[in-house]
Amino acid sequence: MDPDKALKQIVLDFFRAFDEKNTDKISKLCLHQTEIVHHNGVVTDTEEMNEIINDTKNWYPRERKISEFKTLIGNPYSIAYFKNEVIFKLPKNKTVEEKYRETWIFEKDFSGNLKPIRIHYSTITQKKHSEEVK
Repeated sequence: MDPDKALKQIVLDFFRAFDEKNTDKISKLCLHQTEIVHHNGVVTDTEEMNEIINDTKNWYPRERKISEFKTLIGNPYSIAYFKNEVIFKLPKNKTVEEKYRETWIFEKDFSGNLKPIRIHYSTITQKKHSEEVK
């Protein structure tokens, strides 16, 4: 499979598993030591993230749109970066929209399979960057 398509498929499979709370699938897609750097700066590994998913009681249905997907293909490391827009569907027809910029670093294992080794995402909170101190 084309490396660009392979990386995108891994990302899409991960989010499908994530949205369905399928922690077994997440464990298969990631390494145990995959680092996930969350929007608030907290770092978890795959096992810790799966525990958080399993412990979350209010897991609301969501729609997700991945766009602006780009890759840098290398050997053994490759990078994917993209925009991730999520619309959470809460009770009483309320919705919450979250937008993120994500960067994933993949490593090719001995079998030639790509696995994410570091996932980093940031919440998009502004339309324009500023260096002003608030």
